[in-house]
Amino acid sequence: MAVYVGRAFQIPLIVLGGFDLNTSHVADEVVDYGNPSVTASDVVDRDTLKQFVIDAGNYFIDAQSDSRDGILGSVAKVAMRDPNGPWRHGSVYIYILDLRSNIIFFHGANPNRFEFRPLIATVRDAVTGELILPQVIDAAKSSPEGGFVRYYFDDPTIDTDSADTPKVGYAREFTGTVQRQDGSVIPSNYIVGSGFYLTDPAVVAIRQNEVVQTVLPQVLRTMTASTVDAISDRIEQVTSDSSTSPSTVFRWGGTSTLANALFGRRDSSFVSNWLSEGSYFVLPLNASHGGNGFLSHLTLWANADYRKLSEENMEVMGYDGNVTSANIGIDRKVGDNLVGGVSMTLASGTVDYEDPESAMGGTLNFDIEHQSLSRMADGR
Repeated sequence: MAVYVGRAFQIPLIVLGGFDLNTSHVADEVVDYGNPSVTASDVVDRDTLKQFVIDAGNYFIDAQSDSRDGILGSVAKVAMRDPNGPWRHGSVYIYILDLRSNIIFFHGANPNRFEFRPLIATVRDAVTGELILPQVIDAAKSSPEGGFVRYYFDDPTIDTDSADTPKVGYAREFTGTVQRQDGSVIPSNYIVGSGFYLTDPAVVAIRQNEVVQTVLPQVLRTMTASTVDAISDRIEQVTSDSSTSPSTVFRWGGTSTLANALFGRRDSSFVSNWLSEGSYFVLPLNASHGGNGFLSHLTLWANADYRKLSEENMEVMGYDGNVTSANIGIDRKVGDNLVGGVSMTLASGTVDYEDPESAMGGTLNFDIEHQSLSRMADGR
């Protein structure tokens, strides 16, 4: 194409020319994406994020090692920017800081905004107001293994351009060598990083599962302790009673009568006070069967229990709640120090939790049923 002003009419003229290009003889370019053990689509927590960055750093350093083949470095950038490749998926991408040239060498999500800009901190955390770049560099240099950093940033998958999305990042320093055209070798020094956004549905699901895996075992331990204590108390109760005909017993929260249980509580919660003091009843079935038949040898019993559980270790998971258990059993004394029977535990409760990773909290409500069989229990 050419543009000039004609002499005759003194007006601008545009001359276009071209030819058909037959590309049938041109072979398709083969892009080597590497073989990462964790791809961008796999990144949902800190462990997968760290391995993803390690794989990306090794891939890039290897591609940059020989500058005599200048295509390799460019192909690596194409591969890491490809949304259908292993290095880019949704809101997960790679960025690379060149510490020798002091520039942002590569940015998988916003190349026009960040690439080849000097490493001058200008972007701030939209929530805390702190500069983000120094935090990333400090995390990468914190140890040979690199480090994690939390901040708020713009999620590229959200069209609002809001920069207040919580993000967990990981950055690591990589060193290598580059062989130049004349055969000499120079050192290379990069920081490679990536991150995941805590609002991503896959990440949210992982965090919810982490909450359940952390809190539920504590709930089960609390419930099991209630069951063990109830059965142990019952065994001791049976084996310490020398009478051949056990008596009916009702105990209401440490009181001898229902009236005292109802009106004797003026502080805190009536239910929690009543249950925490070990309300129970013992009902020999011979009372309704005249001492004859199989049932006359059995005793029905029940125990109510209220327990609290909490954890303030915010590096893992903070929670606070309670478990209310009802232990119901039927047994028979078969010897001076032996009792056999079955029991069932019904437990329910509420646990409030706070997840330090996502800076979010919630409430878990649960109902659990458990059966146990004690064929022979030794009370000695």
